[in-house]
Amino acid sequence: MQRILDGLDRVVGRLEIWLTWVAGLGTFVIMLIGCREVFFRALFNSSLYGHVDIIEQLMVGVAAFGISYCQARNGHVRMTLLIDRAGRSGRRVLETLALSASAFIVGVLVVGTWRNFQRAWLYGGDTPELRIPIWYASSILTASLFLLFIRLILQLLQTVSHQVPERSAGEVETT
Repeated sequence: MQRILDGLDRVVGRLEIWLTWVAGLGTFVIMLIGCREVFFRALFNSSLYGHVDIIEQLMVGVAAFGISYCQARNGHVRMTLLIDRAGRSGRRVLETLALSASAFIVGVLVVGTWRNFQRAWLYGGDTPELRIPIWYASSILTASLFLLFIRLILQLLQTVSHQVPERSAGEVETT
């Protein structure tokens, strides 16, 4: 079981790294658009038509593609006051509860964003100026949250599958 989880972790990890690079590239493109907008307005009094539409669509990927990578590296803000004070088995139980709740919430969000994507796909909808279909952003958000859901399930399975040695009656835990 551990070998399968490690293999899945490597595959998902590579996808997370790739998507994080894509998010970084999106950030760079947004920065270039912003610089172009400032310079052209100052020098030529010219605006880039539809720049708000472009930035709105790019921001979804910038914000969402790195979420799973951040979760995998514990780069997010965590409230570990209780978890740090718990013993080894208590820590495992608390981590299991936190990962289960997180996976449930993200699972609900995946379903909701999927439905939103389906509505945008079936009924249309686009940005005001450039008429970029909004289903692009909806699909990016759904895919990013689904990847986060997979990451949470993997972490949950890894937490549950690790064997925690039982302490003898007189043994005191040192941390």
